Amino acid sequence: MKNYAFILYVLILAVLQTACSQEEKNFTVQTEDLPPQKTETFSAGGQNFTIIPFYEETLDYIEVVEENSLLNTLGTYRYTVKDPMLDRMSEQKMILNMDIPASVTITQRINELKEKTAQLIRDQDKTNAAIQGALDASTGLLSGGDKTFYVLPVNPDLPMEGMGGVAAWTLDENVILLLLDPSYKEDRLSYTIAHEYHHAVSMESDPIYDSLLDFVLFEGKGDAFAQNVYPDVKIPWTTKVKDIELEVAFSQLEAAGMTAEMELYHSWELGDPAMNIPRWANYKMGNLIMQSYLENHPGVPIGEWTSLGAEELVRESDYEKLLADF
Repeated sequence: MKNYAFILYVLILAVLQTACSQEEKNFTVQTEDLPPQKTETFSAGGQNFTIIPFYEETLDYIEVVEENSLLNTLGTYRYTVKDPMLDRMSEQKMILNMDIPASVTITQRINELKEKTAQLIRDQDKTNAAIQGALDASTGLLSGGDKTFYVLPVNPDLPMEGMGGVAAWTLDENVILLLLDPSYKEDRLSYTIAHEYHHAVSMESDPIYDSLLDFVLFEGKGDAFAQNVYPDVKIPWTTKVKDIELEVAFSQLEAAGMTAEMELYHSWELGDPAMNIPRWANYKMGNLIMQSYLENHPGVPIGEWTSLGAEELVRESDYEKLLADF
């Protein structure tokens, strides 16, 4: 009997601890006392920049779903988050060259998203200061036009291993979309801002990106610039990269580099162990080609190689064999 009583006591204690833990967890995601989100506008290098967060819009989506889980639909997310973002872009006369990524979407992990969003609002001053610092450093090396950064909490379903809590897309020469986990590493955020800033500046000359080779060098240039700004930041796809691990990907690039087989490009980004293709193969190939070009042309100004086309960069690197069949 004593054993049964002890077991019952332990079970009751466990239930109480779980309840208390749940109350504490819920307490951490209460939104009533959160500060309002802030739109920041500032100048760096004679250029104007705007940071527009969509934390509160994300909380609007969460609130709808918490009231009725059946409304956790693409339509609800579009109404609460995507449409307001597109409307804001339209007000600024921005026309996107690239769609908002499919990963900006609904999730079933609502509590987790709520926690992340609340923390990002609390930390927004630190985040905005880091973005501004990165742009101060970037514009000191390369000038361009005005840019707007739209900031969202990262979807908990998005695989972020090796990303340092940061994902980003340059949607247009004026528009950069930034997804953040509140655990982001500040040096990775700074590096990413520099990388995407270079993308946006390079798009100002209205180049045509219509081949796999174009997109591979687009990323290679972005990393080459970010490494100039932040040479001490270590990135998985730019450290200890060897040609041998990219043998299959390079052979595919040689055969299809002038095509627009984006399915192949996405397979490089995700990696394919069965084909011996590592994750981020597109970035790794772009980085190797760009580093080869820069070693062959030391002292070439950043603005000069930024404006060069992919074929010219490859031809002036040690990877000219990629153009052998074209």
